[in-house]
Amino acid sequence: MTDATTEPAVDERFGWYRTTVVEAEVAPGRTVRLTGAGAVGDWPFPGAVVVLTAYNPGAARPDRATNEAANDRLADAIRTLGAPFVPGTGTAPDGTHAEPSLVVVGLPRDDGVLLGRRFGQDAIFEIDATTVRLVSCCDDRVEEWRRTIA
Repeated sequence: MTDATTEPAVDERFGWYRTTVVEAEVAPGRTVRLTGAGAVGDWPFPGAVVVLTAYNPGAARPDRATNEAANDRLADAIRTLGAPFVPGTGTAPDGTHAEPSLVVVGLPRDDGVLLGRRFGQDAIFEIDATTVRLVSCCDDRVEEWRRTIA
């Protein structure tokens, strides 16, 4: 349940998420930008990916060790589902904030939302060759835009 005092904070965070630059390590030592200006032209995955993190759930800002432990538990949960993933990062466009993420190949959106909710996240990303979707873990909100910026 939300009230008027918490809703603006979620909306403000959604504004930040819309500008997130998502990168993925597609091979050891080879990281590519998946979203925004300078995004890789040729999609490096066989289909859509879901981008998840357990860092900084909601408005909370735990210490680094707590965030790393949560992301390790998230990775274990994804392994249990049998979905392959690679390391990723979600970064503010100006580079002032970054969160390690997991870029999961072939995970259904609903499973991604459930994992996001389990780890206290407001939203997850679902990205394919042409489109980025910001999918809420709290309600039925889905926002969508073009993956690359010319």
